[in-house]
Amino acid sequence: MPSKTDTRPSHHRFVFQKTAEAGIDMTWAVPEPDVEAQALFQMLTHGHSDLESLRELIDVSEEAERRLRAFIAAFPESAKPIERVLTFRSQVRTEFEKLVRASTPGAPGIVSQQNSLYQNRLSVRP
Repeated sequence: MPSKTDTRPSHHRFVFQKTAEAGIDMTWAVPEPDVEAQALFQMLTHGHSDLESLRELIDVSEEAERRLRAFIAAFPESAKPIERVLTFRSQVRTEFEKLVRASTPGAPGIVSQQNSLYQNRLSVRP
């Protein structure tokens, strides 16, 4: 069950079922994708991280996604929260790349050659 002080839409809250069943409120709320992207972009603009490191931080590696999908296949009841996280990471990446493009006129951003594999992977998800 969501925290009484948490006003975020339910799709931005993760409730841990076993703790909820035990009467313990362990709701994990996440920011909107654009808010997380802005925070990460600030790390870049303040020199706390470089662009590729932040992209790696945002992305879900192919290996991690493969393992998550195998887990979903074995435990289909876990699919919904895992899919939400994968979708959220994709949304953060899209918002982050918008900020990068807006701050760097002519920058290739998300469609650069080195990132095209990432985009292809997003569009082919089962």
